[in-house]
Amino acid sequence: MLNREEQCRKSAVKQLSASVGDVNRAGFALVICLLAAWIGFGTAADVDAQTRDSEARHYTNPVIGLPDAVADPFVMKWNGEYYLYTTGNPIMAYHSTDLVTWSKIGPVLYGSDADDDWNQTNIWAPEVVYRNGKFYLNYTATRASSDWRIEEMARRIGIAVSDRPEGPFVDIGDPVTPGWGIDSHIFRDPDSGREYMFYSYLYEPRHPGAGIVADSMTMETRVAGTLSHITRGSEPWEDKSGNPNDGTLRYTNEAPTVLKREDTYYMMYSGGSWDLPTYSLAYARSEQVMTGGLEGTGWEKIMPPILQSTPMVQGPGHNSVTKAPNNVDDITAYHARVVPFTSPGDRETFVDRLYWIDDRIHMKPPSLGRLTAPDQPLFKDLFNRNDGGVGSRWKILSGSWQIVNQQARGSGLLLPDVEPLTYYVFEANVRIPDASTAGAGVSAYFVDEANRVDVLLDPVNRSLRTEIILNGQDIEENVTKLPDDFRFDVYHQLLVTKNAGHLKIAIDGVDLQDHALDLDKGRPGVIAREGMADVDGVALTPHYLDFFDHPEVTWLESGGGWLIDEGALHQVAGSSELFYALKGDAADNYEFVANVKTRDYDSIDATAGVVAAADESGRMLLAGFDHNIWPYGKFFVRLMNNGETEKEISVDLPRGFLYDDYHSIRVVKQGGDFTIYLDEAETVAVGIPFGAATPGLYTEGVRAAFDNVSMKHTIVPSNRILNGRFLAKSWDSGGAAPEM
Repeated sequence: MLNREEQCRKSAVKQLSASVGDVNRAGFALVICLLAAWIGFGTAADVDAQTRDSEARHYTNPVIGLPDAVADPFVMKWNGEYYLYTTGNPIMAYHSTDLVTWSKIGPVLYGSDADDDWNQTNIWAPEVVYRNGKFYLNYTATRASSDWRIEEMARRIGIAVSDRPEGPFVDIGDPVTPGWGIDSHIFRDPDSGREYMFYSYLYEPRHPGAGIVADSMTMETRVAGTLSHITRGSEPWEDKSGNPNDGTLRYTNEAPTVLKREDTYYMMYSGGSWDLPTYSLAYARSEQVMTGGLEGTGWEKIMPPILQSTPMVQGPGHNSVTKAPNNVDDITAYHARVVPFTSPGDRETFVDRLYWIDDRIHMKPPSLGRLTAPDQPLFKDLFNRNDGGVGSRWKILSGSWQIVNQQARGSGLLLPDVEPLTYYVFEANVRIPDASTAGAGVSAYFVDEANRVDVLLDPVNRSLRTEIILNGQDIEENVTKLPDDFRFDVYHQLLVTKNAGHLKIAIDGVDLQDHALDLDKGRPGVIAREGMADVDGVALTPHYLDFFDHPEVTWLESGGGWLIDEGALHQVAGSSELFYALKGDAADNYEFVANVKTRDYDSIDATAGVVAAADESGRMLLAGFDHNIWPYGKFFVRLMNNGETEKEISVDLPRGFLYDDYHSIRVVKQGGDFTIYLDEAETVAVGIPFGAATPGLYTEGVRAAFDNVSMKHTIVPSNRILNGRFLAKSWDSGGAAPEM
């Protein structure tokens, strides 16, 4: 693997030797590239070099680079580990445990060499989903022909199957799409469990222009054949030639990937021609998946694109989305070319985080500088070690557990050795090889034998059974019938979300149970009853996310009127007094996000925002908007001690700043270091001694609404790396740590 400086030199030399006319361009490219490396754009992520750390703390993009040409990267998370698949004949696969350090698995699917097969060449855009013990790889291919027009019009989408994520995959024999199609994506609705195939489709063969359609799936390898319009090419940057004024008007939308947040569906897609710098990444959204036939209304596109070319990175696009190891953050992988390059096909894999500003997706421009790796959970065990005991990080409360073949095997109750928590996301992947086992799964909440919630896969009754004991009293069991073909002898992901007394249970990405209970702090774990179970990929992250879709206010309020209405938390008192509401298990290191908008104000001292930190001594760090000075507002950070202001710093807001629109305030606390982002722009950095604290919301002299509020405990020191062009104001009172 070449580092970035070596790649620059070799690329420039190739350009220099191509022709005399390229001398100036090659020399300029070499100077720019070496300068970029010198000022800290970084080196390519060398797969071998990064393996010195089992979990990388920092990384540089691209994570998989030349000499491998890695296009159309798709990342699948399975049993806590990651598998990446890329375009090519053969399709190649890679493996990672942290999303940034990748090792090559090798080829997993070749094009067919049989004369009559449909999938002989142009093996593109692989994506893999895991369903009930099988891995299904959907991909694009076509018949080989000396006439490019025949190859073009014969493009179809097929599916290949394997028992392992490492392959090999075997094609089912026939394409699954009724006509031309490329870049397929299978989306499972987390609420209904229904599955859909999204793909790029030629709407008008006589006036070429590829849009995106959706089709419902009738089984893992079949679609219904009833297409619904999602998007058509429409924006100037989506023009296939890169110039909408040249008369061709051949627009392209391709490479869909779909996710759901609250009640809204989001489809990220790429537009334009992959080999041009105009190729970009955008998204559309809808309240419904399928909105009619090909003449339907389609989805709303949100412009401008969220990821575009920069002087050093060209043509970012064709992305996929997965969850970080903490099961909280959304992480995307996409391809792009690093300048200089020798061929448009020199695409490499980038990994970046998606951010949310209220109901909008936000991405930072592609960077070659040092980045913080996707965050790890508080507790994680992939069991990737020699057979033997489970280790000291676990507590065996009953039964016996051992590591066998890089998985935990046993019976009884096994808990991570962590402090009890009020809020968390817990993942465990479970299978029951012995059908006589009475049940196995997770203890979603455990305090003691008199206070516990056990969620069990029940092979005898073919169901998901939740047993609740609170204060020694049995609560009525909750039973969800599982499909007739549900296999208990293969792995299934169980995901528990505990938000105070609100417990949600999901299996394989589908929400199946929702419980409102009177729960205190507790710990989750894994459990097997009267028989053996296998467990893999366990992760625990302290976290909550409030969409305020339940009427109960679960915040610690200081006063005022806090109520939930129309999917938001409102402070309606509006007096000049400072009112606040706190929530979260106290921590030294965390990230807190709240979307804030003000409604009206009754005082000249009108401020609203977030409590970046509050501790038991009465100290409080506020970050928010000041309405005082029209037309110029301020964004400020204020340190208070038992109601008295000790210190304050502020930055000007843009003229005409709209306080009555939602704005995102994100606080990253690492000990005494605070980095505060306004609408994902780094805005204020402060260093001040501050131990374990709790974040929250506040108003002073104004009514305000808060939505999409979340907190997670962090493991990776994410605010140790700041943008080199960081223009925010800051203070340092001695608590800031040096960059790591």
